[in-house]
Amino acid sequence: MAIGSYVAIRWRDGMPDGYLARQLGDVTSNQTEHEGLIACLRDALRRRVPCILVEIDSRLVVMQASLLWQCRSETLLVQ
Repeated sequence: MAIGSYVAIRWRDGMPDGYLARQLGDVTSNQTEHEGLIACLRDALRRRVPCILVEIDSRLVVMQASLLWQCRSETLLVQ
């Protein structure tokens, strides 16, 4: 494990409109990817955004978020 962190940039009308960032501590890269995705989805819900585009470079996170693969790790389950 290593120090994990994520940064997500929020765009509106082709321009940066804000960002989310967090340092997570001693976590795996998969935990970091999951936490970043969950933070983005929660931010979109809070802002009542009707449609979002998420770009992720982790196949594991994409497949699990799409419900195509099961999540077997307790540390990756959404609380």
